[in-house]
Order: sequence, then C-alpha cells, then structure tokens
Amino acid sequence: MKINARIRRLSLVLFLMVSLAAVAMPASALTLTSYTAEIQDDGNAILTFNYDMTFVEYVGYYLNIANPGKLIKEEYDKHANMPGEVLSTDSKGTCFKVYGYASVSDDVNGKTITTPSQSFQKAEAILKEHPVANLTTFDLSPDITRVVFSDGYCENFYNELSIPSITHVIRR
Repeated sequence: MKINARIRRLSLVLFLMVSLAAVAMPASALTLTSYTAEIQDDGNAILTFNYDMTFVEYVGYYLNIANPGKLIKEEYDKHANMPGEVLSTDSKGTCFKVYGYASVSDDVNGKTITTPSQSFQKAEAILKEHPVANLTTFDLSPDITRVVFSDGYCENFYNELSIPSITHVIRR
C-alpha cells in the first residue's frame, strides 16, 4: 500500500517536473530533416519523413502525449484524397504507403509516371490549427527531399517548401 502511494507521488512529481521544464524552455520546434518519396511502378509510393524533436517533444513522444507519426497520419487521413497506411513510426521518423500517389500510363516507349506537385505549406497551416501547435512550432521544409523511381532515377530538392510535379519514363 505504501509502495503504491510512493509510486503515485513519484509519478506526479516527475510529471510536474517535465511540465515545468516544458514551460521554462523556449518554444520547441519539430524539424523535418528529410523526406523521401519512393515511387513504385504501379503509382503507389512509400513516403518517409525523418524529423528532429527537442527534449520536450521526446518526452511527449515517450509518454505518448505527442507522437509526430500519429499526428501526421491523423492529419493525412483528414485532408488527403488518397488512401494510405502507416508502415512504421518512431521518434526519428514516420514511413507510410500511399496508394495511387502517381499517375501511370503505358506506351511503346515504356511506363510514364507523373508525381503530383507537393507543398508542405498546406501541411504547416493544418498543423498550426492542431492543439499540439500550442506546444511547438513546425519547420516542414526538409533539408533534402528525394523523389526516387523504381529504375533508380532520382530528383533532389534542398530546403524547399514545395516541389514540382515530376514526369519520368521508365524505358522497356
């Protein structure tokens, strides 16, 4: 009985210490360090977001208060017009599959794949409306964005908030 009371008090003290640390620290920022879109021949894509979190965000993640992967998936489900599923998520990144991400057409030359243009500005605006925005800021312009096709062709973008549509032909 005494041990349970001690554990509860210790938990409360730890929670209060973390809360005070969160209030005392300057505003934290979730920074998107890299984004990779691996385009498959059928137009589906594996999207991988890697991010850095501050100490406060790590604490929130490990206490399951703020989980960037969960947040990304929730907002994706609300706002995206393509079905997707989370493949993995941890404190460093989130990976999910998006079905029908790129348009695909076949012709005599091969398979033409066209990716949609993307703007992380919309994602920033959506996240600013989320309750977690009171605790953190977001930098969603990845240091590097890679769009990789199944034949190895790759386009890179650096510190861009938007990327253009890309059309690539995979030769037969």
